[in-house]
Formats: sequence, structure tokens, C-alpha cells
Amino acid sequence: MKKKTIIVTAILCVACLCIGASAASIIQDIKAQLRPDFTVYVDGEKQVFRDVNGNVVDPILYEGTTYLPLRAIGQLMGKTVYWYEDEKKIELKETTVTDADVIVHDDAQKNTQKQEEKQGEKQEKAAEKEQKKEEKLVEKPKEKTVEEAADFIGEEKAKAIALEKAGFSESEVRMERVKLDRENGQIVYEVEFNKDRVEYSAEISAADGTIVSWDVDYDD
Repeated sequence: MKKKTIIVTAILCVACLCIGASAASIIQDIKAQLRPDFTVYVDGEKQVFRDVNGNVVDPILYEGTTYLPLRAIGQLMGKTVYWYEDEKKIELKETTVTDADVIVHDDAQKNTQKQEEKQGEKQEKAAEKEQKKEEKLVEKPKEKTVEEAADFIGEEKAKAIALEKAGFSESEVRMERVKLDRENGQIVYEVEFNKDRVEYSAEISAADGTIVSWDVDYDD
């Protein structure tokens, strides 16, 4: 990927480095590189940083040192970035919201708490909505069938027993029916199949696989 070179102001670097107020008063242009080819991992997990509008932002390389946007630092710390316009001050504060920047003017600082409360309520509502969505997606537990509840041998085993009795493989016959039923108080699998105009039918004990009845009907 072709490198992009951008001009950033020193005040951004000052904000990222949090150096002293005396240095922050000196504003000068610098040349740095925007490095979309740099990937940041935290505890083995790849991080993707975005601005307040949701656009991906990349690390910046300046004189051999890599800088991250301040908002990315806040994201990693789980804090919100507050920008105090009148004081030109940046603050990272604990909050229930980690994906929004807050701009505070002196005459609006008294409303900061209200903003945080609103953001918290918004986050709670979003979490509640997401939880309800997940609950809808949770598959309803499948009710056990009679076969599963009684721990029977299963249809496949019943077919295999009947086919073995006839001396055929399943690919050699046309399977007509495999059905769990009750005969004379006993639960059985009724297995029916045809081969070469001969119909075979069997009743297999669902409990232990015993052949309860066997019938061969030749089609004249």
C-alpha cells in the first residue's frame, strides 16, 4: 500500500504525549506519516480505531515514534475523551460510554454530568435492546422425542437390522417406511422396503433390536 504523508500540527502530538504546558504553547507544523500498514494488537487481539464518525483512523509515524490518536488511547483505556475548548485542555475520564468524544465549554461544564447521565442511559437502552435481540435469536430447546426420551435403538439401527435379516445393503433396496409404533403393548420400529418386486416388512423392538415379526411378500 502506498504510504500517505500528511502534515499534522504539533498540538496533536502535544495532546498525545501530554507534555508540559510550556511546550504546548509552541505551535509548529511537522511532517509525519499516516501508517495504515501498522497493526495494533492488545493482548493478542487486533484493534481497529475509529473517529467519532465511525471512520477508521490509523497510527502516525513521526521521527521514528508511533503515535495513536488520543481517542484510540481512550478506547484502549475504556475512557471518554473530553476536550475543553476554552482551556485547550484534554481529559480522559471514566464513563459508561467509550465511543464518543465530548466537547466542553466553560459555560457548559455544569452540564457535563447531565451529558454523562444521558450517555449512560443511552448505553443501557442499547444494551437492553441488544439483549432482547439475542434472546430472540436463541433457539428454543428442542423437545425430546419419544425415541430420545426412552433411549431406543433409533431408526438407523432398526433399518440395519432389517436389511441384515434380508441380506441386502440399503443401496440395493427401495426403502418405503421406517416408523416408530406400538404393537401389542410393545414399542417397535416398522421397517418396510422393496427389492426386485418383493416387499419386505419387519417389526424391530425399539428397546433392544429384537426382530418381533418378519414378512416377505412376493408380487405376482
